[in-house]
Amino acid sequence: MKKLKKVFIPIIIIILGIFYVVPFFVGFSAEKEFNSMTKELSRELNTKIDSEYNRGWFSSHAKLSFDLQNTIAAYNPDIADLFSETHCLSDYKISHGFFPFTGNFKNRTPLVPVIAVLQGNSFISNNLFNKNLKVKSSVVLKLDGGLGSTLVLPKQRFFARELDELFVKITPAEISFSFSKNFDKAEMSIHLPKADFSNKEISGKINELKISSNFIKKKEGFPVGETILEIANVEFLEKKKGGNKFHFTNFKFNKKLNEKDKSVNGIVTVSFDKFEILQKKFGPADVKLTFKNLDSKFLLELQKASNELKSDSSNAAPLMFISKFAALLPDFVKKSPEVELNEFKIKTPDGEFSGFLKAKIRGDNFKKFTKLEDDIDRLYVTANLSVPEDFAKENSLTNTYFVKEGKQYKTEILLKDGALTVNGKEIGDGLDSLLKLQHAKSK
Repeated sequence: MKKLKKVFIPIIIIILGIFYVVPFFVGFSAEKEFNSMTKELSRELNTKIDSEYNRGWFSSHAKLSFDLQNTIAAYNPDIADLFSETHCLSDYKISHGFFPFTGNFKNRTPLVPVIAVLQGNSFISNNLFNKNLKVKSSVVLKLDGGLGSTLVLPKQRFFARELDELFVKITPAEISFSFSKNFDKAEMSIHLPKADFSNKEISGKINELKISSNFIKKKEGFPVGETILEIANVEFLEKKKGGNKFHFTNFKFNKKLNEKDKSVNGIVTVSFDKFEILQKKFGPADVKLTFKNLDSKFLLELQKASNELKSDSSNAAPLMFISKFAALLPDFVKKSPEVELNEFKIKTPDGEFSGFLKAKIRGDNFKKFTKLEDDIDRLYVTANLSVPEDFAKENSLTNTYFVKEGKQYKTEILLKDGALTVNGKEIGDGLDSLLKLQHAKSK
Protein backbone atom coordinates (compact mmCIF):
# COMPACT_ATOMS: atom_id res chain seq x y z
CA MET A 1 0.00 0.00 0.00
CA LYS A 2 2.83 2.34 0.93
CA LYS A 3 4.51 1.51 -2.37
CA LEU A 4 1.30 2.37 -4.26
CA LYS A 5 1.09 5.70 -2.41
CA LYS A 6 4.69 6.43 -3.31
CA VAL A 7 3.84 5.80 -6.99
CA PHE A 8 0.43 7.49 -7.23
CA ILE A 9 1.06 10.57 -5.11
CA PRO A 10 3.83 11.91 -7.41
CA ILE A 11 1.68 11.05 -10.43
CA ILE A 12 -1.28 12.94 -8.95
CA ILE A 13 0.95 15.89 -8.10
CA ILE A 14 2.33 15.92 -11.65
CA ILE A 15 -1.20 15.71 -13.14
CA LEU A 16 -2.45 18.53 -10.90
CA GLY A 17 0.63 20.55 -11.73
CA ILE A 18 0.03 20.08 -15.43
CA PHE A 19 -3.67 20.84 -14.97
CA TYR A 20 -2.91 24.17 -13.31
CA VAL A 21 0.35 25.13 -15.04
CA VAL A 22 -0.58 24.30 -18.64
CA PRO A 23 -3.57 26.72 -18.71
CA PHE A 24 -1.23 29.53 -17.61
CA PHE A 25 1.13 28.94 -20.52
CA VAL A 26 -1.76 28.36 -22.95
CA GLY A 27 -3.31 31.62 -21.70
CA PHE A 28 0.00 33.42 -22.14
CA SER A 29 0.23 32.02 -25.69
CA ALA A 30 -3.40 33.03 -26.37
CA GLU A 31 -2.73 36.60 -25.23
CA LYS A 32 0.38 36.82 -27.37
CA GLU A 33 -1.50 35.43 -30.39
CA PHE A 34 -4.47 37.75 -29.78
CA ASN A 35 -2.29 40.87 -29.64
CA SER A 36 -0.28 39.77 -32.67
CA MET A 37 -3.48 39.01 -34.58
CA THR A 38 -5.01 42.38 -33.71
CA LYS A 39 -1.90 44.31 -34.74
CA GLU A 40 -1.52 42.38 -38.01
CA LEU A 41 -5.21 42.66 -38.82
CA SER A 42 -5.14 46.42 -38.26
CA ARG A 43 -2.15 46.77 -40.58
CA GLU A 44 -3.51 44.51 -43.33
CA LEU A 45 -6.99 46.06 -43.33
CA ASN A 46 -5.67 49.60 -43.01
CA THR A 47 -8.17 50.31 -40.25
CA LYS A 48 -7.86 51.18 -36.58
CA ILE A 49 -8.69 48.34 -34.16
CA ASP A 50 -8.94 49.20 -30.49
CA SER A 51 -8.34 46.23 -28.20
CA GLU A 52 -8.21 45.43 -24.49
CA TYR A 53 -7.06 42.11 -22.96
CA ASN A 54 -7.32 40.96 -19.32
CA ARG A 55 -5.62 37.59 -18.85
CA GLY A 56 -6.81 35.09 -16.26
CA TRP A 57 -5.65 31.59 -15.36
CA PHE A 58 -8.24 29.37 -17.06
CA SER A 59 -9.99 32.11 -19.04
CA SER A 60 -9.50 35.74 -20.00
CA HIS A 61 -11.58 38.68 -21.22
CA ALA A 62 -11.01 40.85 -24.28
CA LYS A 63 -12.70 43.73 -26.08
CA LEU A 64 -12.42 44.72 -29.75
CA SER A 65 -13.69 47.82 -31.51
CA PHE A 66 -13.38 48.41 -35.27
CA ASP A 67 -15.03 49.70 -38.45
CA LEU A 68 -16.74 46.99 -40.51
CA GLN A 69 -16.72 48.76 -43.88
CA ASN A 70 -12.93 49.16 -44.02
CA THR A 71 -12.45 45.60 -42.81
CA ILE A 72 -14.55 44.10 -45.61
CA ALA A 73 -13.34 46.55 -48.30
CA ALA A 74 -9.76 45.30 -47.92
CA TYR A 75 -10.77 41.94 -49.39
CA ASN A 76 -14.15 42.41 -51.05
CA PRO A 77 -14.93 45.98 -52.14
CA ASP A 78 -17.99 44.71 -54.05
CA ILE A 79 -20.07 44.47 -50.88
CA ALA A 80 -18.21 46.90 -48.59
CA ASP A 81 -20.75 49.68 -49.17
CA LEU A 82 -23.40 47.48 -47.54
CA PHE A 83 -21.59 48.19 -44.26
CA SER A 84 -21.12 51.95 -44.68
CA GLU A 85 -20.58 53.77 -41.35
CA THR A 86 -21.01 50.48 -39.50
CA HIS A 87 -19.08 49.96 -36.27
CA CYS A 88 -18.59 46.78 -34.27
CA LEU A 89 -17.84 46.50 -30.53
CA SER A 90 -17.16 42.99 -29.22
CA ASP A 91 -16.81 41.70 -25.65
CA TYR A 92 -15.36 38.17 -25.35
CA LYS A 93 -14.70 35.53 -22.73
CA ILE A 94 -11.62 33.59 -23.87
CA SER A 95 -11.39 29.91 -22.94
CA HIS A 96 -7.84 28.59 -22.85
CA GLY A 97 -8.13 25.87 -20.22
CA PHE A 98 -6.21 22.61 -20.17
CA PHE A 99 -6.41 22.01 -23.93
CA PRO A 100 -9.04 24.12 -25.76
CA PHE A 101 -10.99 22.53 -28.61
CA THR A 102 -13.55 23.74 -31.10
CA GLY A 103 -16.35 21.47 -32.28
CA ASN A 104 -19.50 19.92 -30.93
CA PHE A 105 -20.62 16.30 -30.53
CA LYS A 106 -24.26 17.39 -30.59
CA ASN A 107 -23.91 19.11 -33.98
CA ARG A 108 -21.62 16.34 -35.22
CA THR A 109 -18.78 18.78 -35.91
CA PRO A 110 -15.31 17.33 -35.28
CA LEU A 111 -13.27 18.39 -32.26
CA VAL A 112 -10.20 20.35 -33.39
CA PRO A 113 -7.46 21.56 -31.02
CA VAL A 114 -6.96 25.35 -31.05
CA ILE A 115 -5.05 28.01 -29.11
CA ALA A 116 -8.18 29.63 -27.69
CA VAL A 117 -11.93 30.04 -28.22
CA LEU A 118 -13.49 33.50 -27.79
CA GLN A 119 -17.23 33.68 -27.12
CA GLY A 120 -19.39 36.66 -26.29
CA ASN A 121 -21.55 39.41 -27.74
CA SER A 122 -20.93 42.00 -30.41
CA PHE A 123 -22.87 45.22 -30.80
CA ILE A 124 -23.17 46.58 -34.34
CA SER A 125 -24.06 50.25 -34.66
CA ASN A 126 -25.07 52.22 -37.73
CA ASN A 127 -26.48 55.75 -37.99
CA LEU A 128 -29.25 54.33 -40.14
CA PHE A 129 -30.72 52.16 -37.36
CA ASN A 130 -32.59 53.23 -34.23
CA LYS A 131 -30.65 50.83 -32.00
CA ASN A 132 -27.51 48.75 -31.80
CA LEU A 133 -27.88 45.22 -33.10
CA LYS A 134 -26.85 42.61 -30.54
CA VAL A 135 -25.00 39.70 -32.11
CA LYS A 136 -23.76 36.42 -30.64
CA SER A 137 -20.11 36.19 -31.55
CA SER A 138 -17.39 33.55 -31.45
CA VAL A 139 -13.77 33.64 -32.59
CA VAL A 140 -11.30 30.76 -32.84
CA LEU A 141 -7.52 31.31 -32.70
CA LYS A 142 -6.16 28.38 -34.68
CA LEU A 143 -2.93 26.49 -34.03
CA ASP A 144 -1.61 27.47 -37.48
CA GLY A 145 -1.95 31.16 -36.60
CA GLY A 146 -5.18 31.76 -38.51
CA LEU A 147 -8.52 32.75 -37.08
CA GLY A 148 -12.19 32.10 -37.73
CA SER A 149 -15.27 33.92 -36.53
CA THR A 150 -19.05 33.49 -36.56
CA LEU A 151 -21.65 36.17 -35.87
CA VAL A 152 -25.28 35.16 -35.32
CA LEU A 153 -27.97 37.85 -35.43
CA PRO A 154 -30.97 36.64 -33.40
CA LYS A 155 -34.52 37.34 -34.51
CA GLN A 156 -35.16 41.05 -34.00
CA ARG A 157 -37.00 44.14 -35.19
CA PHE A 158 -35.69 47.68 -35.70
CA PHE A 159 -36.31 50.65 -37.96
CA ALA A 160 -34.18 52.81 -40.27
CA ARG A 161 -34.48 56.50 -39.41
CA GLU A 162 -33.50 57.94 -42.80
CA LEU A 163 -35.82 55.64 -44.78
CA ASP A 164 -39.12 57.09 -43.51
CA GLU A 165 -38.83 54.93 -40.40
CA LEU A 166 -38.78 51.71 -42.36
CA PHE A 167 -39.38 48.82 -39.96
CA VAL A 168 -37.18 45.78 -40.51
CA LYS A 169 -37.83 42.33 -39.05
CA ILE A 170 -35.29 39.56 -39.61
CA THR A 171 -35.08 35.89 -38.81
CA PRO A 172 -31.79 34.64 -37.30
CA ALA A 173 -28.97 35.46 -39.72
CA GLU A 174 -25.35 34.33 -39.73
CA ILE A 175 -22.08 35.92 -40.82
CA SER A 176 -18.85 33.94 -40.77
CA PHE A 177 -15.33 34.68 -41.90
CA SER A 178 -11.82 33.31 -41.54
CA PHE A 179 -8.28 34.53 -42.19
CA SER A 180 -5.02 32.68 -42.71
CA LYS A 181 -1.99 33.35 -40.51
CA ASN A 182 -0.56 36.13 -42.68
CA PHE A 183 -4.01 37.42 -43.68
CA ASP A 184 -3.24 36.65 -47.31
CA LYS A 185 -6.30 34.41 -47.58
CA ALA A 186 -9.83 35.22 -46.46
CA GLU A 187 -13.23 33.54 -46.62
CA MET A 188 -16.60 35.07 -45.77
CA SER A 189 -20.24 34.07 -45.91
CA ILE A 190 -23.54 35.80 -45.08
CA HIS A 191 -26.90 34.05 -44.82
CA LEU A 192 -30.15 35.93 -44.25
CA PRO A 193 -33.09 33.49 -44.47
CA LYS A 194 -35.81 36.15 -44.35
CA ALA A 195 -36.35 39.87 -43.81
CA ASP A 196 -39.60 41.85 -43.84
CA PHE A 197 -39.81 45.61 -44.46
CA SER A 198 -42.68 48.01 -43.87
CA ASN A 199 -43.53 51.69 -43.42
CA LYS A 200 -46.54 53.89 -44.22
CA GLU A 201 -45.97 53.71 -47.98
CA ILE A 202 -44.47 50.31 -48.82
CA SER A 203 -44.13 46.74 -47.64
CA GLY A 204 -41.65 44.16 -48.81
CA LYS A 205 -39.62 41.05 -48.12
CA ILE A 206 -36.38 39.31 -48.98
CA ASN A 207 -35.99 35.52 -48.88
CA GLU A 208 -32.78 33.49 -48.78
CA LEU A 209 -30.06 36.06 -49.31
CA LYS A 210 -26.64 34.40 -49.47
CA ILE A 211 -23.23 35.93 -50.03
CA SER A 212 -20.01 33.95 -50.05
CA SER A 213 -16.50 34.89 -51.04
CA ASN A 214 -12.94 33.63 -50.84
CA PHE A 215 -10.02 35.88 -51.64
CA ILE A 216 -6.26 35.75 -51.88
CA LYS A 217 -4.42 38.98 -51.23
CA LYS A 218 -0.75 39.29 -52.18
CA LYS A 219 1.49 42.06 -50.86
CA GLU A 220 1.64 43.94 -54.16
CA GLY A 221 -1.17 42.24 -56.04
CA PHE A 222 -4.87 42.83 -56.54
CA PRO A 223 -7.20 40.73 -54.31
CA VAL A 224 -8.40 37.77 -56.37
CA GLY A 225 -10.87 35.00 -55.72
CA GLU A 226 -14.59 34.40 -56.06
CA THR A 227 -17.73 36.20 -54.90
CA ILE A 228 -21.20 34.68 -55.13
CA LEU A 229 -24.45 36.51 -54.40
CA GLU A 230 -27.78 34.69 -54.49
CA ILE A 231 -31.26 36.01 -53.65
CA ALA A 232 -34.25 33.69 -53.99
CA ASN A 233 -36.93 36.37 -53.85
CA VAL A 234 -37.31 40.15 -53.41
CA GLU A 235 -40.67 41.90 -53.37
CA PHE A 236 -41.73 45.49 -52.64
CA LEU A 237 -45.28 46.82 -53.01
CA GLU A 238 -46.71 50.32 -52.69
CA LYS A 239 -49.57 50.28 -50.19
CA LYS A 240 -51.73 52.81 -52.06
CA LYS A 241 -54.50 51.51 -54.29
CA GLY A 242 -53.10 50.43 -57.65
CA GLY A 243 -49.56 50.87 -56.32
CA ASN A 244 -46.51 49.70 -58.23
CA LYS A 245 -44.88 46.36 -57.56
CA PHE A 246 -41.17 45.54 -57.68
CA HIS A 247 -40.37 41.83 -57.74
CA PHE A 248 -37.58 39.55 -58.90
CA THR A 249 -36.74 35.88 -58.32
CA ASN A 250 -33.63 33.72 -58.34
CA PHE A 251 -31.06 36.47 -58.82
CA LYS A 252 -27.50 35.14 -59.10
CA PHE A 253 -24.20 37.00 -59.39
CA ASN A 254 -20.81 35.32 -59.64
CA LYS A 255 -17.39 36.92 -60.07
CA LYS A 256 -14.12 34.98 -60.35
CA LEU A 257 -10.74 36.72 -60.50
CA ASN A 258 -7.24 35.33 -60.88
CA GLU A 259 -3.86 36.98 -61.30
CA LYS A 260 -0.96 35.97 -63.52
CA ASP A 261 2.15 37.96 -64.44
CA LYS A 262 0.74 41.03 -62.65
CA SER A 263 -2.39 40.90 -64.81
CA VAL A 264 -5.92 40.16 -63.62
CA ASN A 265 -8.27 37.87 -65.56
CA GLY A 266 -11.85 37.16 -64.64
CA ILE A 267 -15.38 36.02 -65.36
CA VAL A 268 -18.61 37.71 -64.26
CA THR A 269 -22.03 36.10 -64.67
CA VAL A 270 -25.45 37.54 -63.82
CA SER A 271 -28.83 35.85 -64.17
CA PHE A 272 -32.40 36.01 -62.89
CA ASP A 273 -35.65 34.19 -63.61
CA LYS A 274 -38.15 37.03 -63.34
CA PHE A 275 -38.02 40.78 -62.85
CA GLU A 276 -41.20 42.85 -62.55
CA ILE A 277 -41.41 46.64 -62.30
CA LEU A 278 -44.05 49.25 -63.30
CA GLN A 279 -46.36 46.37 -64.34
CA LYS A 280 -43.82 45.11 -66.89
CA LYS A 281 -42.20 41.68 -66.67
CA PHE A 282 -38.67 40.78 -67.75
CA GLY A 283 -36.78 37.52 -67.76
CA PRO A 284 -35.29 35.08 -67.77
CA ALA A 285 -31.94 36.81 -68.33
CA ASP A 286 -28.35 35.60 -68.64
CA VAL A 287 -25.20 37.69 -68.94
CA LYS A 288 -21.60 36.47 -69.05
CA LEU A 289 -18.60 38.80 -69.20
CA THR A 290 -14.92 37.82 -69.34
CA PHE A 291 -11.83 40.00 -69.26
CA LYS A 292 -8.11 39.40 -69.64
CA ASN A 293 -4.82 41.21 -69.12
CA LEU A 294 -6.05 43.95 -66.80
CA ASP A 295 -3.00 45.58 -65.19
CA SER A 296 -2.93 44.81 -61.44
CA LYS A 297 -1.24 48.09 -60.53
CA PHE A 298 -3.84 50.03 -62.53
CA LEU A 299 -6.70 48.30 -60.70
CA LEU A 300 -5.14 48.86 -57.26
CA GLU A 301 -4.49 52.55 -57.91
CA LEU A 302 -7.93 52.99 -59.47
CA GLN A 303 -9.53 51.42 -56.40
CA LYS A 304 -7.50 53.71 -54.15
CA ALA A 305 -8.51 56.77 -56.20
CA SER A 306 -12.17 55.70 -56.12
CA ASN A 307 -12.08 55.45 -52.31
CA GLU A 308 -10.50 58.91 -52.11
CA LEU A 309 -13.23 60.27 -54.39
CA LYS A 310 -15.94 58.84 -52.14
CA SER A 311 -14.46 60.47 -49.06
CA ASP A 312 -13.76 63.84 -50.73
CA SER A 313 -16.82 66.04 -51.28
CA SER A 314 -14.92 69.01 -52.76
CA ASN A 315 -15.60 70.24 -56.29
CA ALA A 316 -12.01 69.47 -57.27
CA ALA A 317 -12.29 65.76 -56.37
CA PRO A 318 -13.76 64.54 -59.73
CA LEU A 319 -11.06 66.43 -61.68
CA MET A 320 -8.35 64.90 -59.50
CA PHE A 321 -9.82 61.45 -60.12
CA ILE A 322 -9.85 62.01 -63.90
CA SER A 323 -6.25 63.25 -63.76
CA LYS A 324 -5.11 60.14 -61.86
CA PHE A 325 -7.06 57.90 -64.24
CA ALA A 326 -5.41 59.50 -67.29
CA ALA A 327 -1.95 59.08 -65.73
CA LEU A 328 -2.57 55.37 -65.08
CA LEU A 329 -4.12 54.60 -68.48
CA PRO A 330 -0.86 54.00 -70.44
CA ASP A 331 0.14 51.13 -68.11
CA PHE A 332 -3.35 49.67 -68.57
CA VAL A 333 -3.08 49.78 -72.40
CA LYS A 334 0.42 48.29 -72.48
CA LYS A 335 -0.93 44.99 -71.13
CA SER A 336 -3.23 44.63 -74.21
CA PRO A 337 -6.47 44.30 -72.21
CA GLU A 338 -9.42 42.35 -73.56
CA VAL A 339 -13.09 42.27 -72.63
CA GLU A 340 -15.74 39.95 -74.02
CA LEU A 341 -19.49 39.89 -73.51
CA ASN A 342 -19.78 36.17 -74.19
CA GLU A 343 -23.50 35.99 -73.55
CA PHE A 344 -26.28 38.54 -73.34
CA LYS A 345 -29.87 37.37 -73.47
CA ILE A 346 -33.03 38.76 -71.89
CA LYS A 347 -36.74 38.40 -72.55
CA THR A 348 -38.75 41.62 -72.26
CA PRO A 349 -42.37 42.68 -72.92
CA ASP A 350 -41.18 43.73 -76.42
CA GLY A 351 -39.47 40.41 -77.16
CA GLU A 352 -35.98 38.96 -76.78
CA PHE A 353 -32.73 40.92 -76.84
CA SER A 354 -29.42 39.12 -77.37
CA GLY A 355 -25.91 40.03 -78.35
CA PHE A 356 -22.17 39.49 -78.25
CA LEU A 357 -19.19 41.83 -77.93
CA LYS A 358 -15.44 41.42 -77.96
CA ALA A 359 -13.01 44.32 -77.65
CA LYS A 360 -9.26 44.48 -77.17
CA ILE A 361 -6.49 47.03 -77.39
CA ARG A 362 -3.08 46.24 -78.85
CA GLY A 363 -0.56 47.58 -76.37
CA ASP A 364 2.79 46.87 -78.06
CA ASN A 365 5.13 49.90 -78.25
CA PHE A 366 2.47 52.13 -76.69
CA LYS A 367 3.74 55.23 -74.87
CA LYS A 368 0.89 57.69 -74.42
CA PHE A 369 -2.37 58.83 -75.95
CA THR A 370 -2.18 61.67 -78.43
CA LYS A 371 -5.18 61.70 -80.75
CA LEU A 372 -7.85 59.03 -81.12
CA GLU A 373 -7.24 59.03 -84.87
CA ASP A 374 -3.60 57.99 -84.27
CA ASP A 375 -4.49 55.09 -81.99
CA ILE A 376 -7.67 53.75 -83.62
CA ASP A 377 -5.60 51.04 -85.37
CA ARG A 378 -4.86 49.55 -81.95
CA LEU A 379 -8.51 48.90 -81.27
CA TYR A 380 -10.27 45.67 -82.31
CA VAL A 381 -14.02 45.34 -81.81
CA THR A 382 -16.47 42.75 -83.03
CA ALA A 383 -20.11 42.80 -81.96
CA ASN A 384 -23.59 41.70 -82.88
CA LEU A 385 -26.97 42.69 -81.49
CA SER A 386 -30.45 41.32 -82.08
CA VAL A 387 -33.58 43.29 -81.10
CA PRO A 388 -37.32 42.59 -81.51
CA GLU A 389 -39.01 43.97 -84.61
CA ASP A 390 -41.45 46.22 -82.72
CA PHE A 391 -38.62 47.72 -80.66
CA ALA A 392 -36.58 48.41 -83.81
CA LYS A 393 -39.53 50.21 -85.46
CA GLU A 394 -40.41 52.25 -82.37
CA ASN A 395 -36.82 53.45 -82.04
CA SER A 396 -36.16 54.06 -85.77
CA LEU A 397 -33.52 51.36 -86.00
CA THR A 398 -34.91 50.07 -89.30
CA ASN A 399 -33.42 53.09 -91.09
CA THR A 400 -29.89 52.57 -89.75
CA TYR A 401 -27.53 49.61 -89.91
CA PHE A 402 -29.95 46.97 -88.62
CA VAL A 403 -31.25 44.35 -91.07
CA LYS A 404 -34.39 42.25 -90.68
CA GLU A 405 -34.10 38.53 -90.00
CA GLY A 406 -37.47 36.89 -89.29
CA LYS A 407 -39.09 38.78 -86.40
CA GLN A 408 -35.80 40.30 -85.28
CA TYR A 409 -33.54 43.12 -86.45
CA LYS A 410 -29.85 42.38 -86.27
CA THR A 411 -26.53 44.10 -86.83
CA GLU A 412 -22.92 42.87 -86.93
CA ILE A 413 -20.03 45.27 -86.49
CA LEU A 414 -16.28 44.76 -86.95
CA LEU A 415 -13.63 47.39 -86.30
CA LYS A 416 -10.19 46.17 -87.32
CA ASP A 417 -7.01 47.99 -88.40
CA GLY A 418 -8.92 51.27 -88.45
CA ALA A 419 -11.57 50.00 -90.90
CA LEU A 420 -15.23 49.55 -89.96
CA THR A 421 -17.37 46.75 -91.40
CA VAL A 422 -21.13 46.58 -90.77
CA ASN A 423 -23.10 43.49 -91.78
CA GLY A 424 -20.23 42.33 -93.99
CA LYS A 425 -19.77 45.62 -95.83
CA GLU A 426 -16.78 47.89 -95.28
CA ILE A 427 -17.93 51.46 -94.94
CA GLY A 428 -14.69 53.37 -94.82
CA ASP A 429 -12.43 54.85 -92.18
CA GLY A 430 -13.10 53.41 -88.74
CA LEU A 431 -13.24 56.58 -86.66
CA ASP A 432 -15.29 58.65 -89.12
CA SER A 433 -17.64 55.72 -89.69
CA LEU A 434 -18.21 55.23 -85.97
CA LEU A 435 -19.10 58.90 -85.62
CA LYS A 436 -21.45 58.68 -88.60
CA LEU A 437 -23.08 55.54 -87.17
CA GLN A 438 -23.61 57.27 -83.81
CA HIS A 439 -25.07 60.31 -85.59
CA ALA A 440 -27.47 58.10 -87.56
CA LYS A 441 -28.67 56.37 -84.36
CA SER A 442 -29.29 59.71 -82.64
CA LYS A 443 -31.71 60.91 -85.33
